Amino acid sequence: MGSQRDPYFVQIGFDFGTSYSKCICRDVFKDKAWVCIDEDNDSLQPFLIPSNVIYVDGRFIRQRNTDVCYLADCLPNLKLALIKIAKSELQDPVLTPYAKALGSGDGSRLQELVECGSIFFLASAISDVLKDIKSRFPKFSSHPEDYLALNLAVPVSSEGQAEVNGMFRHVLFKAWHLSEIMSSESQLSIREIRKLMENFGGDTDDSGNGQCFIYPEVSANVQGFIRSRASSEGIYLFSDTGAGSVDQAVFIFIRDETSNKLTYLSANILPYGSSMVERLASNNSNGWNERELEELRKKKEQEENDPRLIRAKGLIKEEILKGTKKTLALAKKKLYIKDQLRGTRIIFGGGGHCDNPYGNAVQDTFHSNLFRSGMNPDVLGMPIPRDLDLPDGSEHWMNRLSVAYGLSYLKEDLAKFTYPEDVIDPSPSEIFNFTKERVRAPSKDEC
Repeated sequence: MGSQRDPYFVQIGFDFGTSYSKCICRDVFKDKAWVCIDEDNDSLQPFLIPSNVIYVDGRFIRQRNTDVCYLADCLPNLKLALIKIAKSELQDPVLTPYAKALGSGDGSRLQELVECGSIFFLASAISDVLKDIKSRFPKFSSHPEDYLALNLAVPVSSEGQAEVNGMFRHVLFKAWHLSEIMSSESQLSIREIRKLMENFGGDTDDSGNGQCFIYPEVSANVQGFIRSRASSEGIYLFSDTGAGSVDQAVFIFIRDETSNKLTYLSANILPYGSSMVERLASNNSNGWNERELEELRKKKEQEENDPRLIRAKGLIKEEILKGTKKTLALAKKKLYIKDQLRGTRIIFGGGGHCDNPYGNAVQDTFHSNLFRSGMNPDVLGMPIPRDLDLPDGSEHWMNRLSVAYGLSYLKEDLAKFTYPEDVIDPSPSEIFNFTKERVRAPSKDEC
């Protein structure tokens, strides 16, 4: 009898974050989206999904407490660790807690731990999302045409993009299948995960229907912006501050009659996200003292003027300033017009963003020797989407939800893009088209 109703189509947008992940789902046929919320979480931000896992006695366990970041036996920064493994940067400090958990820095074992830990986390988190969907649509799967799809964000980098993309695809496809038999309470060993994955065959989306898709994180972040009335064609610097890194990209946005396109001129991942404030402030910044780091994190979030935090923010500001200059200099090399970067507009994003040190450092770059004279570029904000069901008074959540929101669109509807490594000299149309005013009819949402 279930086949008599119309089918359901739910698009999942999953933001795999460094400290916290976020998820927004969309009822495609109604074009309405909602935020996945943990009903048992009574914090002010119940949509946050801790991205860390606990590794005890050779078994992975989900970390559920959103109030604590630093725990004993914790494998932190899974996303950053996955990037380092993909690039074979096995000596990076991000991997130190993983080597400590293994009692060995052996490369193959390190890669296996990070890979399986990421698969475990994603599979467990996705299983929670599926539970949420089925609570909203109790008869989901009873119609033969009911359909689920999932988009996951992948960082944009000027180097190693193919390797990073391949690694993220691999863990996503495995996690997608594993989520069907897991729950948030599951505890699995590496051996058990490997055994389960053997049932799924190769590393590609062997379900055969393209349910899983990866998409550039920066592009996902600006989907809401480029679809809004606030957007216009031009050059943008996007600076996204997360817990683990500051992800920057300079891109050209062009809108034609049928689609939106983002051409990345440069991208840079700066390892100075908000968690580095307490790491640098710690007397054990080269080690891992969970108690001290947790104390400093709380002081940072309460904006206390601890001299250790002030010093750390000063160091980070210097590094962000240098990193932003590099991001802009790489973009400048690919532009035909010498002073074209003077038309750059800035978009800030990410749950870790604040003026000191991040916003100030980025804006100070436009007064550096990279430009013949100083300038104050426009800083644009992200609009509140009209098609997203947000609880009353929670509009401020959007600074942490913009990636998940962008990913909640069908992959066919996402803006087309070109990676920095594929852009040597942009075509004249990509450089000059956005200077022409185009007249278009307003959409029904703009009336």
